[in-house]
Amino acid sequence: MDNEREPVFIYGISFFLSALTGLLTAVVAGAVFGCLLEAVVYGVMFTILRIHAGGFHFKSAAVCFLVSTVLDVLAVVQVVTFTSSLSGINGLVGIIVFMALIWVLAPVETPSKPLDGTEREVYGKRSKVISVFYLGFAVILFSIGADTFFTAIYVAMLYVALLALLGYVSNYSKSKKG
Repeated sequence: MDNEREPVFIYGISFFLSALTGLLTAVVAGAVFGCLLEAVVYGVMFTILRIHAGGFHFKSAAVCFLVSTVLDVLAVVQVVTFTSSLSGINGLVGIIVFMALIWVLAPVETPSKPLDGTEREVYGKRSKVISVFYLGFAVILFSIGADTFFTAIYVAMLYVALLALLGYVSNYSKSKKG
């Protein structure tokens, strides 16, 4: 491997390990809380949309890992607890609101990994397509009464929308200071 490509490989490997760790955390939490399949749905959907939508990241990889782990466990707990209290219509409205936030904000870059114009366009389109797919999938799950899986999509989109919003606010406040 030549020296020019080494940082790309290191970034790719660390990114893959980070995504895998998040998914494994959700799976372990799902096994503990008795919702393994729902945790897998949450983990996969969150990871795919988060990759394309971007959002807030901490400066320290260790802090980011710790907070991500806690959020993944909380997400699985929310799937279990929200399912009984989340009515379908309110859930669908929530997903549409989260989707709108993602459409408006994504992709949200970080200062450590700025995006060029082509990347912004590609990641923006992918975020939109993925979120529309998730909405359609959620409607199907809602219509067949698969409440826990519906809630897993709701929580995944909620977290991605919140991270996109936090990332946007963080980037905006940094641009005003600098």
